[in-house]
Amino acid sequence: RQARRRREEAGYILEDLQSGERTLYLQEVPRVKASHCRAWDCAITRLARSPIIRSHYRFALKGGRNMYYGEPIQYYHITCIERLIPNLAELVVNGHLKLDGWVSAPLGGPISIESSTQAITDWLEHGGRTFDIQCYERFKADHKEWTSEISSRSIEHQLRHEDGRSRVDCYYCEGGPAEPKEPMRSDYFPTEPAAISLSRLLAVVSDEPHIDAWWCWRRAK
Repeated sequence: RQARRRREEAGYILEDLQSGERTLYLQEVPRVKASHCRAWDCAITRLARSPIIRSHYRFALKGGRNMYYGEPIQYYHITCIERLIPNLAELVVNGHLKLDGWVSAPLGGPISIESSTQAITDWLEHGGRTFDIQCYERFKADHKEWTSEISSRSIEHQLRHEDGRSRVDCYYCEGGPAEPKEPMRSDYFPTEPAAISLSRLLAVVSDEPHIDAWWCWRRAK
């Protein structure tokens, strides 16, 4: 019975998406306004005893008009939509699943905002595939170190030439040490991205074992 209800609910959502009237958006959850998961059989609601989406991310199904001429928006847990529509990559390829604004790792976490944002963006650009988050982190760290060293050399050189003219006794004008090679993205990333579920990717960039940590919410009540 539950499987039949899930198929029925998924059918309604897919019909709306394929008609072009509505689009599914990946969003960060704002902390100023609560949103309730609209899945018919939300497992997290049963476990946490609350329909409020407390994750860092959510899905928003937007588009169309309701009887009051406003845009109807339905919110879902990431894992609830994945249970209904396991092949989210197909939605991405067909333009039915998009990013809504800035989506990144939570502030204060071990994964940088820049790396997480790029990994999530790549997941959508590559149709459900992206690279290991540590590829982004290592490339970012090494490129930052390279930029800092090049900048320090440039400043030091300029300070030796306040009049803008070269000098024969200048270490840098005489050749100096060779500039370090700029780190290239191709040296840090494999040729092809790997497939990964969206919920798993979001859990990785959030440094959480599961994107919907319902057991924490139940303890907090």
